[in-house]
Amino acid sequence: MPPDLYALLGHTPLTSQSPPLHNAAFAALDIDARYIALASRSPESALSLARHLGLRGANVTAPFKEAIFRLVEPRGEARAIGAVNTLFFEGNRVLGANTDPAGVIGACHELGFDSLRQKRAAIVGTGGAARAAVFALLRQGALVTVLGRDESKARCLAHALGAKALAPLKSHAARHAIESADLVVGAVSTRTRLIDPAWLSPQTAVLDALYGKPSQLVLDARERGCRAIDGQSWLFHQGAAAFELWTGQKAPIQVMRAALGRHMARGNIRPRRGLAIVGFSGAGKSSLADSLSRRLALERVDLDREIERREGRTIPEIMAADGEAAFRERERAILRTLVDRPSILALGGGTLLDARNIPLVREERLVLWLDIDPATALRRLKPGSRPLLNAPPGMAPEAVAKSLFDARCEGYQRACDIALDAALPTADTAEWVAELWSAHG
Repeated sequence: MPPDLYALLGHTPLTSQSPPLHNAAFAALDIDARYIALASRSPESALSLARHLGLRGANVTAPFKEAIFRLVEPRGEARAIGAVNTLFFEGNRVLGANTDPAGVIGACHELGFDSLRQKRAAIVGTGGAARAAVFALLRQGALVTVLGRDESKARCLAHALGAKALAPLKSHAARHAIESADLVVGAVSTRTRLIDPAWLSPQTAVLDALYGKPSQLVLDARERGCRAIDGQSWLFHQGAAAFELWTGQKAPIQVMRAALGRHMARGNIRPRRGLAIVGFSGAGKSSLADSLSRRLALERVDLDREIERREGRTIPEIMAADGEAAFRERERAILRTLVDRPSILALGGGTLLDARNIPLVREERLVLWLDIDPATALRRLKPGSRPLLNAPPGMAPEAVAKSLFDARCEGYQRACDIALDAALPTADTAEWVAELWSAHG
């Protein structure tokens, strides 16, 4: 049986620490599930791919939190916030929740706030994370001011939730709001300086939604003697809340915190053996590997072509003469000779049917699943080029392709780190993967 699949939806989600956080929790509770990244150019295409992959649940990261709110059925706090960060898939329905308020309040407790009632809070930002922070702090009785680079967005957010709005950030009023704040929350996507550090009092606590490399806000706050933490605590607390919503089980807090700490200490270290591309026949793995090889200056290795070179026969000829079982044994033997070479490794569509190949592929490689609908794959392939797709009398080729895809899907799910839609042109996908690869290291 394939694992339950969960994912983080975003434009460049590989920098997130959510996968190790949730995968550690699934393992600790013996839940057969995998949490991956799902990269997409738009919230609409992200939801389409999520449905095709059969996700049970998902998190949403910037810049999709507000846009996806309009595409799903929001529930609970998400309705009031106007943004979602957690999704549930129930048949054709997609339900949206928001666990960011739990992240904000949990992080505030770590900053030493037993109560936020009547505390003055300044929120820098107007996006989905800022909306959640404003909502959470207002519900705790804080006096909240929204500071934004865009005056209309700041006023819109403040009016919607009942806070006070100030803009631009360089104004005297903004300075007063920061100087008098008990808590400053950074909820913007930039790590550059947006507020004058001289406005920060040593008595002010600072929380930034960003994590990993410290933002200038966190650096300035620590230099000024403020209590300051980045978004790791926010991420941890909202992740634990999402896990409990999906599974109905108590989150293994200590396990999740330890996993997050280990991964944060390691940082976004690029896997030294490169990339592996997996997916169904016709997804375009070889073409993508070619294009990425030129962009990333890594050797391109195509497993199918390597088998044919060493055997002196085409794969259809090997299959016809020796059968699939013998072919799979040769495939595994040759794969074992290739995995140690730093490269972009394109696998055959059925390579991961042998579960023993999954750890070989995952060893120090970033694994991309290039997903394609079986019917689309059939239209791309030359007739007879894939013997296993040949339909017997009385059976439609589409039914054969769907059955084969379903059998192979478990291997893709268990192996991959990130899923991409194969419908995009190869050049566009290669440029995007190169961008993801750069962000990953």
